[in-house]
Amino acid sequence: MSELLGDRAYRATPLSTMDAATLVRAPRAAPLLDGYRGARRADLPALEDLVLRIGVLADAVPEIRSLVLDPVLAAERGAHATGVTVVLGPPPGPRDGGPRRLR
Repeated sequence: MSELLGDRAYRATPLSTMDAATLVRAPRAAPLLDGYRGARRADLPALEDLVLRIGVLADAVPEIRSLVLDPVLAAERGAHATGVTVVLGPPPGPRDGGPRRLR
């Protein structure tokens, strides 16, 4: 549904637990996870945990340029990424950590 609607949400890493909770609930299709029209509720804490783990992975492996989990299946108990695509590349260059001056 999210892909059909072009419905995505983004956050920068590192992620807090609050970031993960708002990220899972940000898309317009998120009410479908909450048991819409009598359907069973998805395990939102499991989705949040998956988001947090991906955030940790992104910080721990700077060579990751792109990481796509598609689809992610959320059930009453658990959430699982059944398709994963990872693009690796050289880590970003060193950040400019020095003082800046006007010339």
